[in-house]
Amino acid sequence: MIKRYIGLRLKVALRMVRELHVFTLVVLALLGVLFYALSFLSPYGRLGIYAALVLAVHVARSDRYFLQLVSHHREYRLFAIDYLSLSVPFVASSLACLTEAVAIPLAGVCMAFLPISRIHVGGRAVSLFPRGSMEYERGLRMMAIFLTVFLAGAVVGVIEDNLRISLVATLISLCFVYPLMFGEPVNLLYMRNYASVGVFLKNYLRHAAVNTLMVWLPFALLLCLGADQLRDLLLPVQIYIVALLLVVQMGFLRILCHGNIVMWSIGMLMLGTLGCLVVYSPWVILMQMLMACLLCQFSWSTLKILIDGYR
Repeated sequence: MIKRYIGLRLKVALRMVRELHVFTLVVLALLGVLFYALSFLSPYGRLGIYAALVLAVHVARSDRYFLQLVSHHREYRLFAIDYLSLSVPFVASSLACLTEAVAIPLAGVCMAFLPISRIHVGGRAVSLFPRGSMEYERGLRMMAIFLTVFLAGAVVGVIEDNLRISLVATLISLCFVYPLMFGEPVNLLYMRNYASVGVFLKNYLRHAAVNTLMVWLPFALLLCLGADQLRDLLLPVQIYIVALLLVVQMGFLRILCHGNIVMWSIGMLMLGTLGCLVVYSPWVILMQMLMACLLCQFSWSTLKILIDGYR
């Protein structure tokens, strides 16, 4: 099984080499510049940051093809190997920095294997995600691994009034923005696809609740309540986490702007922003980037609704 996993990963890597685009070349150039800029760090620190960025590019470029290969071979145990391989570097760093949280990373890894794509209500299976959302579900499971270890720090952190306001505002914004994004080809919630306004609202609220409770509630808690605990981590660990969170955002944008130059532009901006992490606080930059992504996604999906509604 391990040999088959390595073989599939090598096949994906060779495919990426054969399909080098301008985007990939620009990313490699940014990696070289960033690697040179971080020369004042220790060799292990530079290696960790470089590996995190390579992993980010690799996941963003090749996961769709890798998942197709796994589904084609029907070897679903490869998913377990993949999740473990993605989580091992982070879990090792977390255990080195947070020795009192040994059980939490293990719980995060277990969450990655939960059958969260469907729930059974009244004897029938109800899908939690729109069709064609394999990347979204994978992003959720990846996020569960890398965020669970910090939720404990968020719970025990000192909660200030302004952080509560930020948390509520973030949840309200995400609740209304993200259900507009998913589906085929771009937006699931076209009014013309539903028999009545009531059916439209029912689907909208269902996806809003799922997206908010299962994805963005822990994410908002992480950013708004656990910032003090996160700042105590080593810089390579912080950049590793930020890179993975940005990969999830790139996955969302790839679903929304598939085949559009906007997605690639924002992706390059995200990876280029990682170079600023050595100067400014990574969490301030991450919050700014997420706000920019939300604005772009909301504007794009709203524009598509208006165009298709009046076409």
